[in-house]
Amino acid sequence: MISMDRFRKFVMVDKSVFVKSEMIPAIRLPAKSVGELIKLKSGCSFIWSAPGRKSVYPCPNDPKNYRVLLLRSELPPDLQETIQYEDTEYQIDWSYDDFNAEECLRKLIPNCEDPPTSFETIGHIAHMNLREEYMPYKEVIGQVILDKNPHIKVVVTKVGSLEGEFRTFKMEVIGSRDESSRSLIATVSENQMRLKIDFEKCYWNSRLSTERQRLLSLFKSTLPTPTRLIDMCCGIGALACFSAREGLEVYANDLNPDAVACLRENALRNSVDVAEFNMDAREFVRKLFADSKLKSTSHTINHVMINLPEIGIEFLEVFGGLFSSEDDLGQNEFRIYCHCFSREKPALGDVVSRIDSVLPGIQPKEVTLVHVRDVAPNKIMYSAEFTVPSTVLIRGGSNSSKKIRVD
Repeated sequence: MISMDRFRKFVMVDKSVFVKSEMIPAIRLPAKSVGELIKLKSGCSFIWSAPGRKSVYPCPNDPKNYRVLLLRSELPPDLQETIQYEDTEYQIDWSYDDFNAEECLRKLIPNCEDPPTSFETIGHIAHMNLREEYMPYKEVIGQVILDKNPHIKVVVTKVGSLEGEFRTFKMEVIGSRDESSRSLIATVSENQMRLKIDFEKCYWNSRLSTERQRLLSLFKSTLPTPTRLIDMCCGIGALACFSAREGLEVYANDLNPDAVACLRENALRNSVDVAEFNMDAREFVRKLFADSKLKSTSHTINHVMINLPEIGIEFLEVFGGLFSSEDDLGQNEFRIYCHCFSREKPALGDVVSRIDSVLPGIQPKEVTLVHVRDVAPNKIMYSAEFTVPSTVLIRGGSNSSKKIRVD
């Protein structure tokens, strides 16, 4: 949800505070001598340098034959004896354009030791997580990010945590190039696909691109055996579209209708075939396997993706007693990839205990816990991966002692 002041006029950075002139020590020397001097390995130690600025300039009095070389320190004694030169100075004029975002914010925000310059890029959107102490300067920060990153058109900051059934968060636009560039519908490129994201209404995390690639490799490894992806919480459908392109039979679901709309468009624009659903994740799985077309008579691997780390483990209950008999199960194999959070070290015991509370019959030795990323110092995201035993999948198996909701 975006803040109501999305279309207000933003403040302008006072760029005049960065205008200054500085006299830099230099030497005047023949143009033909400059190249040899710069090539010296020791050159970097005494030659002046600054990001985006040159260290050599034409001599104002004789630009054809002489150059001015700016110095950080005195010319070394051995070069003083071999190079023909004269000591001089050169005036460097500085402006706002000569400073990077970090340098600008240090000057614009009082007592700023750790300038907020990092952001996640979602197409033309820069997504920041500003700390409370920087909120009074949010518009200045937004303008600096725009000025120093030409590919960015709008800057937002999170003003609330993930909440609601669709895992969206409140955000505020803190900078934009103009009225027309404030759209939060973006296009991202990943894995040679262009994907539409409605960032205001759908969850997306660019930092999970490596995880999506890892999972895709695991899914592909079981081909040419008949292989499906059952994505219970697919979001805008990145992993679903990638998998469909690789030849998997893909069934993708999300409770968020805006995410499913993005999924539909992403499948269409990338020419891949994805069966889409918009319902509760448990209902989705039950519906799929109530369909006789998925009652496999030959060995079929179902890769089940649950990317909802806060509550994903709860959805595992649907696999307890999903089938009424071995004939009903057929030759289906279910490999689970369930994202989850844990604050325990080691985390395996904690995660397995939570899995057992909703899906009894999964042994600790059967679960592989893969580190995905650190969300906070004491909050780590993992992927819990295991194959569901047939005794758990069939109603009346080893998990029959617990009441499992079934249709």
